[in-house]
Amino acid sequence: MPSFKAKEMKGLKTYFTTFFTNPFIMVFFCLGLALSFIGFRAMYHFYEGNYTVPVVATVVKTAKIEVTNSGGRLNQGYQIHYSYQHEGQGYQSDRYSYSYDTPKDVLQFEPGDTLTAYVNPENPNYAVIENEFTWTNIAACVLGVFLILWAFVVHGRMSL
Repeated sequence: MPSFKAKEMKGLKTYFTTFFTNPFIMVFFCLGLALSFIGFRAMYHFYEGNYTVPVVATVVKTAKIEVTNSGGRLNQGYQIHYSYQHEGQGYQSDRYSYSYDTPKDVLQFEPGDTLTAYVNPENPNYAVIENEFTWTNIAACVLGVFLILWAFVVHGRMSL
């Protein structure tokens, strides 16, 4: 007669084997992983990035980018390129915030306009304009963790 631990291990093995083969569950699990990654990555860069030195940055250019995907859908994005000086050395960056999403608001800037950028003094090649993470980063983390946990709970109920 197998011990209680052996039965428990067999149950866990079956649970995880069937978990990763259920497409319904995997959609929510993968979506949760993606959202969590996006949110936690922005918060990690905020706390560990050390973007503490404010510098005057000069806008080099802004652009609206339109790309049509293979399905014919038009995707739009925005870019800002700026230059700045740190300790007498010149640098350029195109990073708006910790997440790589750049808002439409950058189109209001013209080449030559100045703004404040925040430089990482340990690696001055890295700078951001928006030196904070937003509520959307927090919402992505919370929703992502919820979807991951939900996938495990629903799968557990389906396999009973």
